[in-house]
Amino acid sequence: MPAAVLGRRRWPANRTSRCRTLHRAFAQLEESVAAYIRRRRLEQARLDLTTSRGRPNVAEVGARWHFADSSHFIRAFKKQYGETPAQFARRN
Repeated sequence: MPAAVLGRRRWPANRTSRCRTLHRAFAQLEESVAAYIRRRRLEQARLDLTTSRGRPNVAEVGARWHFADSSHFIRAFKKQYGETPAQFARRN
């Protein structure tokens, strides 16, 4: 999914019914819509950290994937992967 879709709400004109349908579909899974979107953004950010030339700028990667600020990105990344983005980038 492109960054714009993962980072911002993009709903059609009848968004209330579409939103309910989406949440109903996710109710069968063990992950909420918000958790899914956050996980996918983190996966893409992690990929960016491994494919960037040189040492990637953590703040730029977080901003690219629509995290509110670098602190928010770092906390979310560490919670998901057990290490900070900078630690991950150094290892890879």
